[in-house]
Amino acid sequence: MENILPIHLQEVIFSSSVKLVNKQLSKLEKAGKIRKIADRTYTPNFTESPGDAALA
Repeated sequence: MENILPIHLQEVIFSSSVKLVNKQLSKLEKAGKIRKIADRTYTPNFTESPGDAALA
């Protein structure tokens, strides 16, 4: 069984082909809880540059 962290605890979040997941990510982005750092890639880290956040 996979050990998957909740979205709010992950440093880098990848979108999915699952519409429900993408809808949730869109809501989080609009609410200012995550930011887009690359195509289909998000992070809740607002303190580091996008490149640094992706490498974390």
